[in-house]
Amino acid sequence: FRVSKAGGADLAPGDYQVRVVAAWPWTVSMRQQTWTKGQPPPFTLTRTGSTVLSPIRLDDGAVRVTFAYKGDSAFTARLLHQDGRRAVVVGQGTGPYDDEHRLTVGTDASADLAPGIYLLAVVADGEWMLSMSP
Repeated sequence: FRVSKAGGADLAPGDYQVRVVAAWPWTVSMRQQTWTKGQPPPFTLTRTGSTVLSPIRLDDGAVRVTFAYKGDSAFTARLLHQDGRRAVVVGQGTGPYDDEHRLTVGTDASADLAPGIYLLAVVADGEWMLSMSP
């Protein structure tokens, strides 16, 4: 399973396995947090290092996403729907980066994202900034 820090997990983000050695019956219970509300654009986030930030609410329409990275190593920034099934990369590369994307949010097939609650997942070593506006 995959762990992120959204929801306050004490484990570092990454892939994990559950290994159980027991002489009696056992169960493992896991849950995925869901949100009904989120921060709509406009907003700007500035952080250093890897993190998962939530929740972000995206409604029908267009949204401008600017992502800037000041580190020297590889990085990836994705918007992930809270159900984990839809994602869009908003920044990816190695070294300094500054780019802007215009995404469409809607229910038709041409939209980049469906309306809903999203998480921002960033894997990076350096300082980064994400700005979203209508």
